Amino acid sequence: MDKNLNLKGSIMAGIIQILACIIVYKFNIPNPNIVLFVLLSASIVQFGYFAGIISGVIAVLYSAFFFSTDHSWIFYTPINRDKLIVIVLGVIANIIVVGHLQKVNRQAVHKIAKLESEKKQKEKMEGLNATTVALSDIYTGVFLINLVTDTFVPIKAEDEITKILDGYSSAQQAISIAIKKTANVKNQQDMLKFVDLNTLPQRMDSQRYLSKEYRGVYSGWVRGNFVEVSRDDRGILTQVLYTYQVIDEEKKKELEQQETLRKAVIAADTANRAKSTFLLNMSHDIRTPLNGIIGLLKINMTHSDDEKLVRENYKKMEKAANHLLSLINDVLQMSKLEDGREEFSSELVCLSDIFYDIKAIIEGNASDKGISWDFSGDIVFVHPYVIASPLHLRQIFLNIYGNSIKFTNPGGKISTKQECIEEKDNVITYRWIISDTGIGMSKEFLQHIFEPFSQEQSDARSAYHGTGLGMSIVKKLVDNMGGTISITSEIGKGSTFVIELPFEMASAPEKSKKEEVEKENSIRGLNLMLVEDNELNAEIAEMLLKDEGAIIIMANDGQQAVGLFNNNPVGTFDAILMDIMMPVMDGLSATKAIRALNRPDAGTVPIIAMTANAFAEDAQKCLEAGMNAHLAKPLDIEKVKKIIYEQTKNRLYKK
Repeated sequence: MDKNLNLKGSIMAGIIQILACIIVYKFNIPNPNIVLFVLLSASIVQFGYFAGIISGVIAVLYSAFFFSTDHSWIFYTPINRDKLIVIVLGVIANIIVVGHLQKVNRQAVHKIAKLESEKKQKEKMEGLNATTVALSDIYTGVFLINLVTDTFVPIKAEDEITKILDGYSSAQQAISIAIKKTANVKNQQDMLKFVDLNTLPQRMDSQRYLSKEYRGVYSGWVRGNFVEVSRDDRGILTQVLYTYQVIDEEKKKELEQQETLRKAVIAADTANRAKSTFLLNMSHDIRTPLNGIIGLLKINMTHSDDEKLVRENYKKMEKAANHLLSLINDVLQMSKLEDGREEFSSELVCLSDIFYDIKAIIEGNASDKGISWDFSGDIVFVHPYVIASPLHLRQIFLNIYGNSIKFTNPGGKISTKQECIEEKDNVITYRWIISDTGIGMSKEFLQHIFEPFSQEQSDARSAYHGTGLGMSIVKKLVDNMGGTISITSEIGKGSTFVIELPFEMASAPEKSKKEEVEKENSIRGLNLMLVEDNELNAEIAEMLLKDEGAIIIMANDGQQAVGLFNNNPVGTFDAILMDIMMPVMDGLSATKAIRALNRPDAGTVPIIAMTANAFAEDAQKCLEAGMNAHLAKPLDIEKVKKIIYEQTKNRLYKK
């Protein structure tokens, strides 16, 4: 309690008591009233000095009026010495009593206020301690910082940090020194701005949390945080917690995600460029043979009387059309290989027979160009019978040999060395080394040779009639068969291809007369329904099938096909060749309708799709609709005969 206030209070109380005692003496008020006035003035003064003075004056006036004998105001009657002593002693006693009471009262008020303040502070500290304990479990370091006094209390810290901060009492100095000694040089300036306590209240004026990441010297990536603890009555920040946490794993994952995203963006850009390149190349590759065919047709129309020229032009058109078909087939196959939709068969094959067929094709092409072809060992295999996909096996080697012939000048040579390199656990692995004396390839191009549409020279597509898809297809076929392929080359000297393929070994088959007959794939004498809405396609298919000896009955759409089948006797048709996209009723609906008919052959007659829809999902839809097989347009009559024969051979034997 302030001493000046005590003295002032006591003096005021004394003055009131002097006045009271004068009144008591002057008007002969009985002694008990003295005690009354003492207690009255003492209690009233406690309400405040101004209120006490007013109340005392009122009490004096009241006493003077009601306790005087004649109700007059007489203040100057001589005072008896004894009574004066009593008055003085009363005043002194009253001063002491009132002053003591006032002091006790003030002390009590102060103590109560202090207890309430301590209680609030304790509650705040308990909340802060709970928060601090929780933060200590999460963070590597926790510091309580008082922004008003620029002091700090380390709640949790590593030994290295504790040593660094030893001897510092200023929070600003301590945190700045810690950053300088623990943060990476590249991050120091940014972090020093972040931990500037002078600007922190302004930066956290409207938020309770600030965070920043930096690379540390001792512990990799670190995240520093300021967390609000308290603000004053004006809302200005007064205390904060500074925490830091090692986030190496978190940062590593974040950087990995960023890298993955970066690669995805690059991949998307690459895919877009590849798409643009693909469309550009396809446009060129499709237009080139089409322009040739259209030009040759115009020449034939103009010179229709020149039979020799017309025949030569037809041969050229056939070659251009075959190239166009090859391009489309390559694109479709590449798409299926990339999507994993290419089906690889597992058939018993004789490698000697496979390479005999390949040799027959390659030797003729090489000979036409004046290139010699040599196969060492005369196609001798240690174990010729294996399980493989003969179609894809032929495609691998025909593509490689085709490239060698294409890029080797007349007078050049293509040689092949074949050897068995391993035989283990019923698996035999063969290696083929194919070398040519062609134009060769640069080392830079070899790094991209297996990418779609890759060609050594920009004009190679025109000069050599290539699509740039051959080696891409070969690579994917070899990979799918569990093998490897490598290429070495030198410009002007030629190229060498090394192919290694593993095969499951198999026993030699026993041939039967039935198998020999099946090789002929004859469809002579079969009654076939041909369902086709396009007149030109219908005319071509009808002619090709009739040339093979089949009997053809035409239908223009699916509805006609259902009616034609239902209105003829059971067993009239040996097979139905069904187009898919047709007016009135499509091929899938027609097939379902035929299968639903109530007649013995409705569920057994072979229905074969003939459609330009060449993808695997298209074939699957046909099978789900009830068809037996799928043929892609344009039609290859040998494939058509083979499929028809396989679907109708039991009927042939009965006939």
